[in-house]
Amino acid sequence: MRNTTHIEIGRFAPVLCSTLTLFLVACANNTSIPPVAEPSPSPEDKRTACEKKFSDRVDHVVTVTGKFSLAGKLGPFIVMDDCQFYLRSDQLFDWNDDKYSVMEGKSVRVTGTLRYKSHSDSPPGPVPEARAPDHFYFDPRTSTIELNEYPAKP
Repeated sequence: MRNTTHIEIGRFAPVLCSTLTLFLVACANNTSIPPVAEPSPSPEDKRTACEKKFSDRVDHVVTVTGKFSLAGKLGPFIVMDDCQFYLRSDQLFDWNDDKYSVMEGKSVRVTGTLRYKSHSDSPPGPVPEARAPDHFYFDPRTSTIELNEYPAKP
């Protein structure tokens, strides 16, 4: 004679279905699965309005007209439509000439090769380091700087 154990599946079917349903719902609502990351914006999207407007003109001769000031963070500059264009040189340049002091606060026109200086690479380390802002500039030794006959925008 054989001993067989007989299990009635019909009696366990509702419990099995309920357990399986709860398991599937728990898996579907699992918050430990990270959401799909959205793509980060491209570096071009992070540019300022000035960078978007003038970046394609870098290394070309351009003329800008704006308000002149000798008192910029990095030296003399021109403001045009909320854009700053510095007048910088890697060699000594004398801004003490009366020619430039009479231009203070007035509309000037600068014609020269537009350059761009980026300081985006910060040195590694735990302590932040101060650095100059990224900026457009003209070399005053090779550019023409003159009073504009039309008044600058306020």
